[in-house]
Amino acid sequence: MTKWREAGRKYVLAPLERFYYSFTARRLVWGVIFFLLTALLVGVDTFPRRQVLEVGQPSPQDFLARQTITYESEVLTAQAREQAARQVEPLYRLDNQALALMES
Repeated sequence: MTKWREAGRKYVLAPLERFYYSFTARRLVWGVIFFLLTALLVGVDTFPRRQVLEVGQPSPQDFLARQTITYESEVLTAQAREQAARQVEPLYRLDNQALALMES
């Protein structure tokens, strides 16, 4: 049994001790830990959360589009034009009395 212990110490524990006491190895381990923690913190917010949306129900949050588009409704535009045309007063008025004066 002592033979296996000596071999374990020689091939397993000795390299681990050298690694533990090595300044470069410790810097490498801390660098990897820092990188993984940074990637985790930054990556948490980049993945979208799963949204449960149902037809006919309002959305639980606002969604922002990547680009702006404009949609012009032909029906609403026609209605607005008709309403605007109705609100315009005539440019001239017919005076029936003036016509009667001219005929006499």
